[in-house]
Amino acid sequence: MWRALIACLGIAAAPVAQSAPPLGASLDPAGFRYARPFASDVTGLVEITLDAQALAHSRGPSGGFVDLRILDPSNRQVPYIIERRDSPLVLDVPITPAPLPATLERPGARGRLSSYQLTLPVADLPPSQLTIDTTAGVFKRDVQVGVERPPDRWHRDTWFDALARTSWTHLDGQAGSPSVTLDLGFISANALVLVIDEGDNAPLPISAARLALPAFRLRFFNPGGPLRLMYGHERLTAPQCDLALLAREITRSSAREIVLTPETATGSAGDRRGAFISSTTFWIALAIAVVVLLGLIVRLVRRGAADDRT
Repeated sequence: MWRALIACLGIAAAPVAQSAPPLGASLDPAGFRYARPFASDVTGLVEITLDAQALAHSRGPSGGFVDLRILDPSNRQVPYIIERRDSPLVLDVPITPAPLPATLERPGARGRLSSYQLTLPVADLPPSQLTIDTTAGVFKRDVQVGVERPPDRWHRDTWFDALARTSWTHLDGQAGSPSVTLDLGFISANALVLVIDEGDNAPLPISAARLALPAFRLRFFNPGGPLRLMYGHERLTAPQCDLALLAREITRSSAREIVLTPETATGSAGDRRGAFISSTTFWIALAIAVVVLLGLIVRLVRRGAADDRT
């Protein structure tokens, strides 16, 4: 889909000029939640690979990255194209033993279930694949990965939200240690829980965990000087720039890579979650409103009855 979008105009192949095209219109940076300043002495065609923070805090693959912008010091837009890469963005995930979620404890389960915490770099990651490695030989285990959720309107107590389940089996002890891969959907937490049903066996030794995210890169002509990658804007639509007419040629040309600086929250647009009240506050306010409304109705009924008697 992404390659079709950036190469939708099949113009004839031609050498891509290495000079920077004209900058775009100015844009107020106040609506962006995150900024990534960067500068490079490399001018001409360059590329930036979006990291986990950019995937999570922008409108992301599902939203077409419509809020991504590159701004110069005068807030003028630097045109870019975005491309999905064939190879995923692979991140090592720290994995440590953790207490078994209380909701999974049941008679006979203690001692059979092993539990581990997987610490992600950031919450709100797009759908990805989680791979777990072991050094064991012959074995069979049932595996699940999920998130411990707090009580909500559908659950009175803390509950375990299973994101993926599978049976992990390896029958050839001479063929090397296997891995298991689980497909995860949208991840709204920055910590996952891995639970392994060991049966009557010793705990399976877990050696490593990796997360494979969809990989995207921006390509643009660097005019030189300080620039900022901005994202996390609620009201922007997809950028429209003339550079898209050269998308096919640009993606086929060699480019120098620029590494992003750490993410910084601008504080100008606030946290999106802060724009909404909590469910507890909502229900309390609703209950108060209902009580007040009932009181008004009772007063009106009593006043009407008194008028009738007179």
